[in-house]
Amino acid sequence: MSNTDFTLAVEDLTVSFDGFKAIDAFNLYIDRNELRVIIGPNGVFKAAPHPNAARLFQAFSLSQEAQQLIIDVGGLRSVHSQTKEKAGRKPLAEIKTMKDDAAAVEKEGEAIKARYTKLFRV
Repeated sequence: MSNTDFTLAVEDLTVSFDGFKAIDAFNLYIDRNELRVIIGPNGVFKAAPHPNAARLFQAFSLSQEAQQLIIDVGGLRSVHSQTKEKAGRKPLAEIKTMKDDAAAVEKEGEAIKARYTKLFRV
């Protein structure tokens, strides 16, 4: 298979800390029709055969380097403050998102439903 068959392909990834090789020649392939989620530490660490490796992988997954890979290779978005969007893509900060205040959104519930009905004719 070529790398174009995957949403994300990571090949021969090596991560070192102060001369200690924590990850050596790691490969990860995610098919276009697969959905993968990195879960929180409680679930990963309890079931992992190598808990320290799981912690290192999670730390790497949330690093600037990995998040930039997600943007560049996977075409996804990241909220990591040190990543850069692809050229020509609207910055995440300029995209209108749901309000943080759930109570305020709930108060606007009927108005939101009316706009949705009008827009999508349902």
